[in-house]
Amino acid sequence: MQSNSSVFEYSILTLSLCLGAMSTALASPLYAIYMQQWHISTTHIGYAFISYMCGVVFTLLFLNGLIAKVGFKKTTIFGMGISILGLLYSALAPDIVHLIAARFLIGISSGLLCTATLVGLARTYPFAQK
Repeated sequence: MQSNSSVFEYSILTLSLCLGAMSTALASPLYAIYMQQWHISTTHIGYAFISYMCGVVFTLLFLNGLIAKVGFKKTTIFGMGISILGLLYSALAPDIVHLIAARFLIGISSGLLCTATLVGLARTYPFAQK
C-alpha cells in the first residue's frame, strides 16, 4: 500500500465520480413540477434529456483532450465547477429553454467528470494488488 496521501487522493476522486453521477439525475424528480408550472408536455422534458446527452457527446468529441493538456486533477475540479453551475442554473431556470441549456451544461460536466476521474483513479490506485 502507498502513502496516506495517495489513498486520500484516490478517495477524493472516488467521491468526485459519485457526486458527478448523482448530479446527472438530481433534477429529474422536479420534471413533474416543471410540467405543471410551465404547462409543458413530456416532449419538452424529452428535449431536456436529449440536451444532456448532447452535452456528454460534445465533451467526448471536443473536450477529451483537456485531460491530457491540464491533467486529471484540474479537469475534475473544472467539471465539478460546471456541475455546480449547471445545477444552480437548472434550479433557477425560468422556462424550458433555460432548463435545456442547464441540462447541456450538466452533460458537459458529466462527461468531464467521468473521463477525468476514471483516468485519475487508474493512475493513483493506491493498493498493492490491482
